[in-house]
Amino acid sequence: IESQFPLPPEELAWGYRQLQGNDAPRNGPATSQDLIVAAVKRELIEEYSTLLSGCGLNPVFTLGALARSFICPQPSGSYAVLDIGRTHSELVSVENGVPGGIRVLPWGGENITRAIDVILKVGHAEAEKLKLRLEQQSAPQTDLDRGIQDAVRVELESLAHSIKSVWSGRDLYVSGRTALLKEIIPSLTKILESGGECKRM
Repeated sequence: IESQFPLPPEELAWGYRQLQGNDAPRNGPATSQDLIVAAVKRELIEEYSTLLSGCGLNPVFTLGALARSFICPQPSGSYAVLDIGRTHSELVSVENGVPGGIRVLPWGGENITRAIDVILKVGHAEAEKLKLRLEQQSAPQTDLDRGIQDAVRVELESLAHSIKSVWSGRDLYVSGRTALLKEIIPSLTKILESGGECKRM
């Protein structure tokens, strides 16, 4: 496990969760076990732990991506949950109800804002306002709207490429503020070409 982490163990807070039953066979060789192992810099967890312990609480930390995978609908077979943040996204893939992997993708809502700024040359603050127009409009009405949607489409192709490089399932559940933009879900469904569909959580 140590060889998989970029920092020495004393600088990390880490934990694991067993993904399947761990009953060993009564006869014959031992079977393998599937585990998810997660690690973060110890200093990040210590700050929260100290604060919460000072309030008389006993904190237990859980990966947000795992928690999200359990609150979305639980279809049979393979699916994934994508949470789009401001600067990055988290993708957890699930196979038959068991989380199989978690990836942090270097793509977030800020990518769309920057693309609008670059294409329309309006500045960051104005680009953010224009991006939020997509929450109200589902079809482009002006040349400006079409420019915004072109910028979004280019960035979604980049996101889809990142997703396809680590996951090849059908159904994708999407959460986060950026998922509220009306163009995101249908465009991502089309670009991924997975044969399934994207659904907003």
